[in-house]
Amino acid sequence: MSGLNRGKFDIIADILREIESEAERTRVQTEVGIPTNRCKAYLQKLENHGLAEKEKQPTSLWKITDKGRQFLEEYKSVRKIIPRNNS
Repeated sequence: MSGLNRGKFDIIADILREIESEAERTRVQTEVGIPTNRCKAYLQKLENHGLAEKEKQPTSLWKITDKGRQFLEEYKSVRKIIPRNNS
């Protein structure tokens, strides 16, 4: 999901939604609409915080963790109160 009004938490949520069904980094960056270097940095931070994990065999697929799902649920609750700015 692309957009000019996304903050860091919006981008994190978009990435986590994309990897709910496992995805390679290139698909994540394309679908989320961020450059390669930013995508790599976000995925590394998500992994460091336990929100995502990388499966190395047979290919490098990223997937969401239980902690990442918890983040998404909390994020959805906040967005019900404070929607994304679409103007």
